[in-house]
Amino acid sequence: MDGVKESTSSFSLEPIDRLRLHLARALAADPRVLLLEHITAPLSPDGATALGCTVRAVADDRGLAWLAITEDDHFIAALGAEVLKVD
Repeated sequence: MDGVKESTSSFSLEPIDRLRLHLARALAADPRVLLLEHITAPLSPDGATALGCTVRAVADDRGLAWLAITEDDHFIAALGAEVLKVD
């Protein structure tokens, strides 16, 4: 979050930065599993890809399991994971 002041409200952040902040807050609780439900809804395809890469990197680094419920193919591709599609 380059150029963001400490006193900036989360509501004034770009959607990708707001979601990264939510991810950081969740990680502060030191979870073993991340549950991600339609997390990319407010993002562009590029933003969804970027967030997927961030989630994958953080989960790999911390040894976390995660479950994503999404319809976003860009996010899924960035996670690089096995996919179970339910119609």
